[in-house]
Amino acid sequence: FATFSFSGHRGFHIHYRDPSILHLDSKARHEIVSHISGANLNIEMVLGSQDVAWGRRVRRGVDSVLERLEIFHDSSDADRRQLYKQLRSSAVLGSANMYRSPTMSEKAMLKLAEMSTNSDRRRRLKNSTMKMGLQFGKHGDLFQALILGDQSVVLDQAAENDDNVTVDIRRVIRWIGSLHGKAGLRVTEFPVDRLDPDSTNAFDALTEAVTFSRQKREMVQLELDDITARIDDEVVEGNKGDVVEVSEAMGIFLGLKRWASSIQS
Repeated sequence: FATFSFSGHRGFHIHYRDPSILHLDSKARHEIVSHISGANLNIEMVLGSQDVAWGRRVRRGVDSVLERLEIFHDSSDADRRQLYKQLRSSAVLGSANMYRSPTMSEKAMLKLAEMSTNSDRRRRLKNSTMKMGLQFGKHGDLFQALILGDQSVVLDQAAENDDNVTVDIRRVIRWIGSLHGKAGLRVTEFPVDRLDPDSTNAFDALTEAVTFSRQKREMVQLELDDITARIDDEVVEGNKGDVVEVSEAMGIFLGLKRWASSIQS
């Protein structure tokens, strides 16, 4: 029932056409999005069973956060401020299992890091599935916020989803074969086994979704600094004001992205 396609711009679409779910309204779709993204995830609840996929993700998150806190604890004064900013920016607040909004100060983070190096506490933390936050007292909510924002939980294993598109039952989907107006690339369907970017036969949108000519040439002037763009085997690099000769396909791509303007001969 599932079909997979490149959107023609920055993402991919999965259309699941099982008749048994066609009745789902926006609220039901939002629940699916929350499950995929882990929104309002209750850490202690999902840790109760290793059979729950989110439980395994959170376990990996615990190990990752403990490692990051140890690095922060052992860092020099020169590096500590930057590491603190990274930890703070990754924390996710407002989960279902937080007792209060955690203190996010550098002092609180350093205290949490100090507590996390205790071997007995680490052992209890890894062996217990309940009251995880209480292992760190008043800093428990901060620890859980770091887990919820850790890349091993959020990005590597969970999907990044366009919530507005998924829950909108009135939105018109992009038709296979149509062109996306922000890039000039074709909406292209492909088999799911080509979705993995590390596979030997990975789908390459910048080659397979190109419709305009690679042979016709034109001159364009770059409108921004530090531009790097690729269409097929053609690569353009440069800064604002640079004039370069590109293929028609590249020129349309750069123009629609507002990265360059065409120079009329």
